[in-house]
Amino acid sequence: MQANKVVVIDNGAGNSRIGYAGKKPKVMPNQITKAKSDRRQYIGDQITECPNPSSLFYRRPFDKGYLVNWDLQSQIWNYAFKSEGIDVKHSDGLLLTEPMFNFPVLKHDMYQAVFEDHGFPSLCCASGPALANLYYKHLLSNSEDAREKEFSCSIANIVVDVGYSFTHVVPFFDNQILNYGVKRINIGGKALTNYLKELVSYRHWNMMDETYVINSIKESVCFVSKDFTQDLTLSHKKLSDNPLQLMYVLPDFVKSYTGYVKGGPNDPDIQNNTNTDNKNQTQSQTQSKNQEEKDGEKEKEKGKEKAPVVVEDQLLPMNNERFTVPELLFHPSDVGIAQAGIAETIVQAVNSTMIDLHEPLYANILLIGGSTLFPNFKERLDKDLRNLIPLEYKINTFLPPNADMLIWQAGSWFSQLPNFKSFSVT
Repeated sequence: MQANKVVVIDNGAGNSRIGYAGKKPKVMPNQITKAKSDRRQYIGDQITECPNPSSLFYRRPFDKGYLVNWDLQSQIWNYAFKSEGIDVKHSDGLLLTEPMFNFPVLKHDMYQAVFEDHGFPSLCCASGPALANLYYKHLLSNSEDAREKEFSCSIANIVVDVGYSFTHVVPFFDNQILNYGVKRINIGGKALTNYLKELVSYRHWNMMDETYVINSIKESVCFVSKDFTQDLTLSHKKLSDNPLQLMYVLPDFVKSYTGYVKGGPNDPDIQNNTNTDNKNQTQSQTQSKNQEEKDGEKEKEKGKEKAPVVVEDQLLPMNNERFTVPELLFHPSDVGIAQAGIAETIVQAVNSTMIDLHEPLYANILLIGGSTLFPNFKERLDKDLRNLIPLEYKINTFLPPNADMLIWQAGSWFSQLPNFKSFSVT
């Protein structure tokens, strides 16, 4: 049987993942950017071609987690379709993810854009958590691990989706979303990046316009603290007694276009020292010494001396910012948002269901979304949940290594099911 040639789009507010089902998707920022020093517009991943991605102006089709600008979204999709060689009219349809509780008026605009503007023959809409829940159960169905086997067979479970604009806690019963139990936190990857911009700009450099750089720093050095009070005390110690502080080398967009941790694995100085052979190094030193002697003689003859040009790195010290930023996921009140953190919200979602579902819900929690990939995220959530729920309930959280790609992979798998067309509209 020939596989369906379905286009799968995980259309997130931060990143879009676009491609044919069963093939590797194109992952790119869902945005159009423009630099102050350049008239050109950069669509999606074209931002890597910008000679100076500093003080960028961003235009996004999403606002507060909902798709409101289809003209902008169509530009981004057309670029992705062209670069990936996707023929819309000869495809077998489109599988598109949409936000939880999408507004009817926005759905109407979506149908118009998909069928009239792009010409897809059919459309299947699904929420990301629903797809991830079905797919992850399918993945674990043949597992020999007792915990994973229990998740695949469980009649009730929870999906925690930490997205770009929001975090959703979605309970399921018999693979159906319990709408009355869905909870939303107004914290996501965007809020974390903005908070880090404020901290860095207040304490060190003014980087309020450097969203691109700050987002890279967040993804490189931030982590979730297992014990916030202990780490905060440790961060106040001297540098010699503080293992948390590090120096981040900011890109100057002349000799370097990406930042890196000083002394880290991406430090060019360490890479050069590691990759240089001792013999070649000795020969190079000898040649350099001979060349310096010749140059010295020429300079003496000219009666001039030239001072060497030293380009210093611009260093950004990162200390407690590394863990206070992701802490917003567990304590949104730190920035004045009067909402519970992820652990408390899970408890609220479970308590809104019938009591017979509490035990299987706590025992089967799936974590998805880019921000769940912060180091120690799963361990911290387990610890906070253990302090909030009765001891007779066991806690099992599942964090896939590809938590940021799981929804697209789920859509790719779902579109190849024999009954997929019954879920589509034409």
